[in-house]
Amino acid sequence: MNFEFSFNDNSWSGVANLEFVPETRVAMRLSGTTKIALEEYDDFVRVGHFLAASKQMHQLFLVVDKSTKWADLELGFGAGFTAATDHRVIKLIVPRNL
Repeated sequence: MNFEFSFNDNSWSGVANLEFVPETRVAMRLSGTTKIALEEYDDFVRVGHFLAASKQMHQLFLVVDKSTKWADLELGFGAGFTAATDHRVIKLIVPRNL
C-alpha cells in the first residue's frame, strides 16, 4: 500500500482579488488500478476579508478512483459542513486521455 497527499489552491485572479480556496487530498492505493481517498474543498473568499465561518464553504468527500483501459473513473460522496455548502453531493468524473 502506498499513500499520496496533494494540496492545491485554485484561487489566483490577481493580487487585488487573491482568494484562499484550498483543495486537499489524501489517497491510499488499494491495488494497481484502485485508490480510495478523502478530499476536502474549502472557500474562505478574499485573503484579508474572510467571511464568517457559517458563510464559508467546507466540504469533505470519500472518493474511489478506478483506472480502466478505456478511462479513469472517480466517484465521490460528499458532505457540506456549513450553511453555505450543499449538504450532500455525489460527484462522478470520467477523464480520458486522448
